[in-house]
Amino acid sequence: MVDFGRDYATPMDRGYEVGAENYVSGTGLSVGEVAISTIATKDALQNVVAKMREGAAAVEIGFLGAGKGDVFGGRITPESVGREQREAIRELAKLNKVEISTHASVGITGAAGLTEQGFSDEAREKNIFEIKRAIDFAADAAGGGPVVFHTGEWQRPIYKAGEKYGGKFLEYPTEKEKANVILADKERGQLVAIPKDMIFWDPVVSEWGTDPDTGKKVPARYKYNPDGTIMMKEMKYDGIVKEEIEKNPNITPEEAFVKHYFDVQLRNSHAQSLRWAKDAQDVEKTLDKIKKAIPVWKDIEKNVPEGDKWRFMQQELGEQTMNHLAQLGLITPGEKKITSEYLNDIAKDMEKKVLFEREYSIASGKEAERLKKTMRDLRPVEEVGMIKTADSLARTAMYAYDVEQKKGLKKPLFIAPENLFPETGFGGHPQELKEIVQKSREKMVDLLKVQKGMGESDARSVASEHIKATFDIGHATTWRKYFQGSDKEFKDWVVGQVKDLVKSGIIGHVHIADNFGYYDEHLTPGEGIAPIKEMVEEIKKAGVKVSYTVEPGAQDPTKQYEALYGTWKLFGSNIYAAVAPGGWTDTWTNVQQSYFGRTQSPNYLVGDIRPSEDWTLWTGVPLE
Repeated sequence: MVDFGRDYATPMDRGYEVGAENYVSGTGLSVGEVAISTIATKDALQNVVAKMREGAAAVEIGFLGAGKGDVFGGRITPESVGREQREAIRELAKLNKVEISTHASVGITGAAGLTEQGFSDEAREKNIFEIKRAIDFAADAAGGGPVVFHTGEWQRPIYKAGEKYGGKFLEYPTEKEKANVILADKERGQLVAIPKDMIFWDPVVSEWGTDPDTGKKVPARYKYNPDGTIMMKEMKYDGIVKEEIEKNPNITPEEAFVKHYFDVQLRNSHAQSLRWAKDAQDVEKTLDKIKKAIPVWKDIEKNVPEGDKWRFMQQELGEQTMNHLAQLGLITPGEKKITSEYLNDIAKDMEKKVLFEREYSIASGKEAERLKKTMRDLRPVEEVGMIKTADSLARTAMYAYDVEQKKGLKKPLFIAPENLFPETGFGGHPQELKEIVQKSREKMVDLLKVQKGMGESDARSVASEHIKATFDIGHATTWRKYFQGSDKEFKDWVVGQVKDLVKSGIIGHVHIADNFGYYDEHLTPGEGIAPIKEMVEEIKKAGVKVSYTVEPGAQDPTKQYEALYGTWKLFGSNIYAAVAPGGWTDTWTNVQQSYFGRTQSPNYLVGDIRPSEDWTLWTGVPLE
């Protein structure tokens, strides 16, 4: 376990080199290159010790808790591990030449701050806090290295990920026709999801014209039904997009669809506003005439003898005026009053009617303006989300860079966004992960230039060093269930994706686990269909230095080391023991039953990992 600087190497030692017969052009993994992950418990140090005794050359410490930790409830956070334990982990790892990496809380997904209500800057900041906590822990306990966290930035249809980046994917046979078109308000972050199979009814245009104010194409005439109504036609997504883009070639299909969707509501609100405003204006004109007539009638009526006033009842207003007032609902047929009194009552009712119609017109006008703003502010969800994700990652990477400089760490402390599952949203597809890293680096370059005064070249170098992806082989393999093709075609696709990510300088860390292409079961490598060896080979051939972590999960809780030695075995790293003069035999079973999985000191140690008795303490406690 402890390195005493000896040159002798056995298959279990760090210095052991596997022969060419076990590798393809030296592109395999040796024992010393594979880490194993573990979940932090209330005694994080002992977890690391256990993994080291299982033979791990590196350990990734992950956290389940977010926010306020609960040690006894198992929700451990980076802040649940104090200074002494952090220092002990770091010193123990250094003494044994074991690398430590860090996985931020699995309780957070994504850096865009997506909630059920849409994008929230408050939620986004809380996720940033969780990554920063892990950065602090990584600086103290690991001395740098990757800080992994899950992506899952916003929802998008499965087919669209393949359509945009290549690859044939469908979540269900009619997904292209029925999936939602998702947009986000760039100001408020709210999401709008419109089903693509929604049916609209549009008027049939017989002649088009041009709006003199905007220069846009507008309907000039419509076709009519035999009953005199305007003829309507059924419209769906593809037809709507085609029509809208013909009128305005500079908009995206999503923008075209949402414009049409809201245009119906906008027209209705605008029409209501016009109607009520027109009614109010008509009533105001009549009201003005009545108000002018009232004092005239009062002058006439005061000079009329009481017995003759019956001659001046409201019928004197004339039949046409009476009919108009009746249509407005301001008089009751057969009602008898002195004309001035009657006109006064009518004026009061008309004032209320004007107020009512004005309010309706204003309310409809406000709704129309709100819809106009919504149409202006709604953008494709990826456009709004990417701005937020890139900002979050750039700021956390800046924090990691500052911590690294402040503490004088010898290895880069970098954030490592990880591709999650297809269903968890943007970031699950390898090319989405690539886009996240590239956009975040661009944002960090801007921050470095402004905040640190760096030149373009230095800023790009620092950004590339502090934002690198964690590529999870198991997560990528779960795209198989949606792939429209053969197993061989899928294997070629996923290996090709890794090749592209390596060529683009995206990958800095790798998670290894196996499954059968449906869910991330964390099988022992080699037990499923994930093309693990082929993917690793692409990385190795490119000469890119990354760290590899195998993630157990499906194994017996007391035998999770099987994931580690299964990885060694997959890459040809056999462990041998002498059984007879002149012969060697494979002893995986013997090793499994005699050494791995034990957290107490083993009964015997060999080679480089056997400490000298000169180092045994007087109490008998082993050196580690």
